Amino acid sequence: MGNNRAFKIMARKTLKFSSGRHKTILSIRGWCIAVIAITSSLAFMHGDTTLISEQVNRMVGIPNYFASIIIIATLFIENKSFNLYKPLALYIVFSWLLMTFWFYDKFSISPLTLIVMLLFCGVGDDVLLFAFKKYKIFLLITSAYGILSYTSFLFSLGLPFTTVPYYSAGESMGWTYENYYLALLVLSTDGLRLCGLFNEPGYFGTILALYLISQKMNFKKD
Repeated sequence: MGNNRAFKIMARKTLKFSSGRHKTILSIRGWCIAVIAITSSLAFMHGDTTLISEQVNRMVGIPNYFASIIIIATLFIENKSFNLYKPLALYIVFSWLLMTFWFYDKFSISPLTLIVMLLFCGVGDDVLLFAFKKYKIFLLITSAYGILSYTSFLFSLGLPFTTVPYYSAGESMGWTYENYYLALLVLSTDGLRLCGLFNEPGYFGTILALYLISQKMNFKKD
């Protein structure tokens, strides 16, 4: 009787430890996906950016490689394979090859793109939901600071910023980035437009719109 009770207590503790460990691993994966999603969408990740030097630009993808390695390592730790649909995986590989060798220049696509897309499809919905919520926090912070930056530019409130050409093509047209470090404004013939930390206003607006649609236009929804 005593042995059975001890066994049950030990089994409960083991289950609790296993459950806690699993939640920790899922959180790690979620943070890694969030880091990849955030850094991959930043304006300075583009190869021809004027926001950072070419040397720094070559280094900015390193955190994403590390995050990808961590995700793969946690999958091995739990001895789990990807929940990856084979047709989707084949489509991703085909699209990546097509984009790399046919449509885009050397700055547009890297092997990391393929790795990230496959990981994104393989980590599970719970991890993606975790990353989704973290990405929303990133959008809220950059949007709030972007509104403040926009107001500062219009009324000369004194927030620090630098002015750089809007890519190499923008230099000849007189288009510029007003770089507020946590937010970007594009000054062009269309006027002054807020980009968040994305490379252009349309990108920023599209992401915000998709988030609002996913939340059914509920601004208070978690």
